[in-house]
Amino acid sequence: PYTRRILLEQAFKLLDRPYGCGDSYGEQDCSRFLAEVFATVGIVLPRNSTAQGASGIDGGTFVRQDPVSAKAAALAAADPGTTLLRLDGHIMLLLGFVGETPYVIHDIWAYTQKEGTQEVVRVINGVAVSTLSLSEGSRRGSLLERLLNLRLIQSPRGEGSLPAAGGIH
Repeated sequence: PYTRRILLEQAFKLLDRPYGCGDSYGEQDCSRFLAEVFATVGIVLPRNSTAQGASGIDGGTFVRQDPVSAKAAALAAADPGTTLLRLDGHIMLLLGFVGETPYVIHDIWAYTQKEGTQEVVRVINGVAVSTLSLSEGSRRGSLLERLLNLRLIQSPRGEGSLPAAGGIH
């Protein structure tokens, strides 16, 4: 059935599964990861992150230069467990919040971390849970700074969004 719990359970079953750019070496990338998760409840998502970021109901659309506060406000109103967060070339699933900090699950190869005057690439290489602060302070900017849109994915039966998240938020 299409429930937050099922979607999140399916996502966590793939935790630590290795990353494969474009599904290379029999592994999966960020968009294939989410397609697999949503397929378990009968939802067929498009193959790439750009097309997935156009699926479902718009929960907020941004340009890179929009203030982080506007993006954070849209996230605060989003539906955890059923909302996709898209960046240029990357897509994630909103898990929920601890306090005001949003957490996501995504299949990611690496992120950039600023250390003094240097930028260091930190390899994750798989499905991971993180905040949106990854790459904060780097030339690329944090995941939150690079957020382009939020998309609520509806039930395959056209039932709209699920009831309020309750304890998830």
